Amino acid sequence: MPANARARYRANRKKAVTKANRRQLTKEERDARNRKIAKVVEYFNKTYGYDAENLPMWQLLCEHVGILPEPTIKECKEALKKIFLNIEDFVDARESGTEARKFATKQELRDYSISADKIFPLWEARQNGILKMLLIDMFSHES
Repeated sequence: MPANARARYRANRKKAVTKANRRQLTKEERDARNRKIAKVVEYFNKTYGYDAENLPMWQLLCEHVGILPEPTIKECKEALKKIFLNIEDFVDARESGTEARKFATKQELRDYSISADKIFPLWEARQNGILKMLLIDMFSHES
């Protein structure tokens, strides 16, 4: 990454983090947030598994986000790159039998996720190759 792009990234990240954390969370709020993160991870692990090379799990995720399953993992990933939804809202919707809100652009998803304080931690998503696929860079301005 070029130095000027790295500086923009850091500035945007700092701005978004500051906006999302205007006040310190109480212990109860932190505990609730940690429970929510654990719930999302558990849902993905139980529903889709850990194996990023498992085609039926990718196809199931495609169905669950409302797109047609593709015949290969690569095609599933390409199709999923065009779907922008908040991971926490997606799990809540799946568990309640409703459909998660989809956003037209990455920027709309960023704006919503930051304002609703629903930014899923990257370090948690990296534990699951399928969950990681739904993440976008929250601190970029690409659409």
